[in-house]
Amino acid sequence: MIDFAEILDYADSLPDRLQKGLAIAGNNILAQQLVRIHEDGLASNGSKIGDYSTKPYFTSADRFVNKSGIPADQRGKKWVQLPEGYKSFRQYSGRQTQYIDLDYSGVMRQSYRVEIENLAFKLGYFGGSGSTDGVTANEKMAYAEKRHGGPIVAPTKAEETGIIEDILTELIV
Repeated sequence: MIDFAEILDYADSLPDRLQKGLAIAGNNILAQQLVRIHEDGLASNGSKIGDYSTKPYFTSADRFVNKSGIPADQRGKKWVQLPEGYKSFRQYSGRQTQYIDLDYSGVMRQSYRVEIENLAFKLGYFGGSGSTDGVTANEKMAYAEKRHGGPIVAPTKAEETGIIEDILTELIV
């Protein structure tokens, strides 16, 4: 026999279940994308974001996260010239250089957030530590996507499937 009270209780719980499913899905995709983008260096299509430039690079000494990494012949100068390019800037700073991971100072990683509102979630570079050099993390990501030829933040097919599965699991169980 059908228990209509049980059906009505379930129907009443749907908005809360959906909100919980969105929170779970949002947190899961946030974690997946942080690894994909900032650790594995992969774009939305699964390819590597790119390689760091080896063209000559000129920068302020203040931009070095690790000041002891400034080449000995450039120490004490306001401006540092690196003939081996941005890749060498990262090497001198103690960062990996095998592929672009968009993770130098940590500003972008720390600014990536998921927000849940109105039974929906959005992912983006907001909050966190704000901007560096007057450029926000969101602007940096837009530049990276334009420079490297495609979407980086858009969910992969597997990430999209995970979102749907997380929400449905919470609604059904």
